[in-house]
Amino acid sequence: MFTQYRIYGMERYTTVIDDSLLQHELHSYAMVIRLILTEALHNAYKHGNKSDDTRPIDVTVLSKRESQGKYVRISVADTGSGFDIKHIPRELPEDLLMESGRGLFLIRQFAEAVTVDKNHLNISVRFEEEE
Repeated sequence: MFTQYRIYGMERYTTVIDDSLLQHELHSYAMVIRLILTEALHNAYKHGNKSDDTRPIDVTVLSKRESQGKYVRISVADTGSGFDIKHIPRELPEDLLMESGRGLFLIRQFAEAVTVDKNHLNISVRFEEEE
């Protein structure tokens, strides 16, 4: 299954998440998918698009059933110039209770792989079926 979305600003971001859960039959993994998409979309809006509601955020969700569960690939693209993921600490910041700064850390806790290609954040997740 493959879906694409384009949003401007953050007004409709929950619609993207809810539709992704429905279209890709990901309700069993809703908490993880919601966290990943929420963090990725907020980062794209704030850092890539500089909180400008006129600039688009493109989201692509690909899912496929595998023998042991489900594979999901999420790509979030903003209009920024991109960033080098190597400059984002992999460890939890000392300021755990700060209002921001943990988005990629949280995404990495659940993702199998997180990569950046210019202004595209690519996230891969595998879910094993519960027996």
